[in-house]
Amino acid sequence: MDEGNKIAFVAGATGYTGQNIVRALRRRGFDTIAHIRPDSSRLESWREEFIAGQARVDTTPWDVDSLQETLRREAPALVFSVLGTTRSRARKRKKGGGDPLEETYQAIDYGLTRMLIQATREAQPSARFVYLSALGAAANTRTAYMRARWQSEEALRESGLSYTIVRPAFISGADRQEFRPLERVGSVVFDGLLALLGLLGGRGVRQRYRSIRGPDLAEAMVDLALDPHWDGKIAEREQLVSTAPSLPASRNNR
Repeated sequence: MDEGNKIAFVAGATGYTGQNIVRALRRRGFDTIAHIRPDSSRLESWREEFIAGQARVDTTPWDVDSLQETLRREAPALVFSVLGTTRSRARKRKKGGGDPLEETYQAIDYGLTRMLIQATREAQPSARFVYLSALGAAANTRTAYMRARWQSEEALRESGLSYTIVRPAFISGADRQEFRPLERVGSVVFDGLLALLGLLGGRGVRQRYRSIRGPDLAEAMVDLALDPHWDGKIAEREQLVSTAPSLPASRNNR
């Protein structure tokens, strides 16, 4: 990574973590490019919000050639991939007459991430690629979500790019507007159990599985992206501690 280059590209910028990463990067003086899907129903409102936060907005279509052209032109030092979908979003698309397959974990979590990896490798091979995965991603996983995350990790490891993989447990935040009941309930229940476990001497387990706030995760991811020590490595929950002051919570969600 060129240390004099302070340009960052964020794919998935309209998501909860993505918004916080954009804000963390701007706080540190990065020329930050927030990518928005060109078919987003909230394109103009997102554009206004990111511009108000002094980030640039990019609406490059999701195809390899177009992404390569954008990355070659912008030449970012950092590329963040915080893409993801949910089952509820797939169901909504089906009800609206759309193709639910376009919103599956394979299509979004893996397919678009793989496309971004390929475009980065061809157009900006010196960039550090930072991928938001999940704790539990593994080769033998049985869930579609974790399988897509593992496949994305494998694609990144095999790409030849400089990379850092981040695996948090639950991502929490009172301001998180997108309805993710399992994650929300899970973070509350697990944090309670882990606090009790910590009192009983299970501090290591608590550190590994406790939830993390979106702004704190964003700061930690930027820290890792800028640290040469984390090139080619995986950071799990216990490593996700930023030395930077935490940003206030973001207001919206994808």
